[in-house]
Amino acid sequence: MYQQLQSFSSAFPANNPIEEMQTVPRVDVLDSPGEIIYIFEVPGMEINTVNVEIENGNLMISGQVETGLPDGELNYLYQERPMLKKYGRLLSIPPEVEQEKAMANIRNGLLLVHFPKKNAGKKLPVSLQEKALRPDAKKKTKKTVNQPEH
Repeated sequence: MYQQLQSFSSAFPANNPIEEMQTVPRVDVLDSPGEIIYIFEVPGMEINTVNVEIENGNLMISGQVETGLPDGELNYLYQERPMLKKYGRLLSIPPEVEQEKAMANIRNGLLLVHFPKKNAGKKLPVSLQEKALRPDAKKKTKKTVNQPEH
């Protein structure tokens, strides 16, 4: 089996620089009535290995995942997966969200970052207007009526 793996891997150059680069996670951006949600694909990443930062209108996520086995358990005969996989992505944040109220959670290999929209869910008071507004309504003049004395 090792020989089969070795012949497969010979098509790739040794110490391939692409394998040592940071992984850029895929992202979906959702627009709901009350918030903007960024969903990042980060398989294997856990809450203690992810970093989410908001600065100058940008959202930056980074983290790492240990993909190998702990030292001393087994000896690798062949290894294609890096011992440490790093994730990172930088995206701009739309101005209509409240950056200071953002929240993030991670579940099943997905990192969700929620940004509430400004004025989302704000209820405006509605009042009954008794008189219709007319262009000449602003020019009200007070009229007095002279009534004859009896």
